[in-house]
Amino acid sequence: MQDLAGKRVIIGGGATGMGAGLALRLVRLGANVVVGDRNAAGLKALEPKLAEGPGRAVTMVFDLMDDAGIEALVQRCVDEFGGVDKLAIPAADTSAETMMGDEPVTSMDPKVWERVMRINVIGHGLLMKAAIPHMVKAGGGSIVVISSEASFLGMSYVPAYSSSKAALQALVRHTARIVGKDNIRVNGVCPGRVIDDGREEGPTRPEVVGQPPRNALQRHGKPDDVARVIAFLLSDESGWISGQTISANGGSDMRD
Repeated sequence: MQDLAGKRVIIGGGATGMGAGLALRLVRLGANVVVGDRNAAGLKALEPKLAEGPGRAVTMVFDLMDDAGIEALVQRCVDEFGGVDKLAIPAADTSAETMMGDEPVTSMDPKVWERVMRINVIGHGLLMKAAIPHMVKAGGGSIVVISSEASFLGMSYVPAYSSSKAALQALVRHTARIVGKDNIRVNGVCPGRVIDDGREEGPTRPEVVGQPPRNALQRHGKPDDVARVIAFLLSDESGWISGQTISANGGSDMRD
């Protein structure tokens, strides 16, 4: 993946976990990266590690709920590095308030659904919309979003989150179809359970916290397990892959 050296990459949601793992991997490969997140403290803690290079990295606070902030994140990459070549969006609404309020459809709260869809689908679409013109100008690019195996497992909890991730996969296919002519690829990754320093990434609920691994490899995922797959999809090594959502889950579920 040495072709990522010098590439201009936006990471929407990179202060911790999979997003931070991706940022560190990309700067080690020589990419120039703008890392956005609403977690200002997490960004500040990440900055010294990003400075180890050889790629360059800058951070900024942004929120997928904020249209102006989305535009500003893309403009920051243009201002710092002269354009945009790649976009990765690990961000998602996994706040405790939302996850605990994401009740079965028989008792669903529309406000929870509206917030989850705004962040996990509409916010992603707006970030793509802002970045794509710059990729067209650059002659092509790659976009990768993070879905979830929750989108197809049929779980009894977090239906809004699960539905938003299924919708995100539809957005991947739509966007891949319309921007392929511009040499832009769009793909997704479906992680299984990922544990980062004891914290679970994804739809954390009391009924799943602390469960043992239930996958073929018999271990929980680590952020870098997913970051490596994202980096591959961003790179030219995946140059004939578009419109796909790839599972990276240790074999917790197996499907074509």
